[in-house]
Amino acid sequence: MAMKKLAFLGLAGLLVGLISACSGIVEVIVRLPIDFGQGNKLVITNARLSTNYYDGNSSNPTYYICDNKTTIITYSFTYNDPFYFGGWSSQLRGYASGEVKGQVNFSANDPRNNVATRTVTVDYQVYPGAVPLNNGTGASVQSSGVSAQSIIVVPNPSIVGRTYVDILVKGANGAADLTGTVGPLKVIDNCP
Repeated sequence: MAMKKLAFLGLAGLLVGLISACSGIVEVIVRLPIDFGQGNKLVITNARLSTNYYDGNSSNPTYYICDNKTTIITYSFTYNDPFYFGGWSSQLRGYASGEVKGQVNFSANDPRNNVATRTVTVDYQVYPGAVPLNNGTGASVQSSGVSAQSIIVVPNPSIVGRTYVDILVKGANGAADLTGTVGPLKVIDNCP
């Protein structure tokens, strides 16, 4: 019986490999690590972040946020013990201004928390124009005041600011809170 299962699994793996080879290039995307430091009782591991926009280099991607399109930020992490896990929150924070937008709080009972695997996975949707923009010089990026013309101009993508993604994991039962920050991520306008 065990040999039949092994043979079936091997055949299934071969089939998946063949289908992948026939359907084109299979791309593996590396996600950015998130450092939460050391906790006294609560320990965070395997923390990663990615967005649905990156520079095309799948082995060493540079992720960014599109200011003119909805961007999906995906992050995940694993924690050591549900007894010490009290939930989490995430937010966007402007690079130079420190302005916070999009803060979302999650309880330990949230369905994004898989208690069986002790893994949290979140798809964080950022709508166009929702990122706290700051161009790094202390002045917020302002509209250029361009009006409609008879000539259709397709502007080039440009960096309009930078922002951090902050994730706070809340400790419970005497465990300290832990914070992980990624960025600053570039915010790009006129994404294709």
